[in-house]
Order: sequence, then C-alpha cells, then structure tokens
Amino acid sequence: MGNRVANWNEALVIDKKHANLHVLPVGTIPPNPTELLEDEKFATLMQILRNEYDYIFVDCPPIDIVADTQIIEQYADGTLFVVRAGLLDRSLLSELESIYLEKRFKNLSVILNGTESTGGRYSYRYGYSYGYHNGYTSYYGNSK
Repeated sequence: MGNRVANWNEALVIDKKHANLHVLPVGTIPPNPTELLEDEKFATLMQILRNEYDYIFVDCPPIDIVADTQIIEQYADGTLFVVRAGLLDRSLLSELESIYLEKRFKNLSVILNGTESTGGRYSYRYGYSYGYHNGYTSYYGNSK
C-alpha cells in the first residue's frame, strides 16, 4: 500500500456508462492482507476516500472466514450481507440473526439474490418505501 495512498486517484477505474461510479482495485494480493488493513496507511486512505466520496463500498470476504471483514467494518457506515437464494445453509440463518441482534456490524442489511421472478409488481408505501418489486418463487430453491 506504500505509495498507493498518495497515488490512489491514478489507480481509479471509471466506467464510461456510469461516470459517477469509481472503482479502486486492490491490485496484487499480498501474503498477509490483514496486516495491510491494520496499517495506518489503510486508515489514511479510508479517510481520504470518505472526504472525497458520498458512499464507499468495500467488497470483503464472508463474515467469520477471515478477520478482514471485522477490520474494514470499523470504517463502514453499514454492512451489506449478500445471500444467494438456495445456496445458504439454513443453519447459518441463526448465526446471521445473532450478528444482527448483537449489533456486531453497523446497519446490517441483507440482500437476497438469485431468485426467480414471478412477474413484476409496483408498490408504494408512504413514509417507508417506494420501488418496483419482481417477487420470487422460492427462498431455498428446489433442493431444500
């Protein structure tokens, strides 16, 4: 991460279709990435990015697999836990509930992907949500 903090903006990837979406690739993964995340330079980079951008998303390994997620979480305003329908072991749902109830991660939200659409529905609720809903046919798929 050495001079990456000073030159972070040179490494940005900007999609031509989405000019406001900037991606900062990690580059070569070192033998022990956890050490880099605990380094003061990472904290400095996160502060620079926080001053520059409205929202920062950091893609992390699954919770409890490595320490990286817990380290990065201290810089986050929220945590998105992505679950693929039909692939999550049901026993992990109680662990996810514990993580939520214990507030181990700030503003934990769950994104369920890999669902089958049953046709579009439009919905609007005053004060709570506004959006378009496609629906789904099965949470666990046919195998469970």
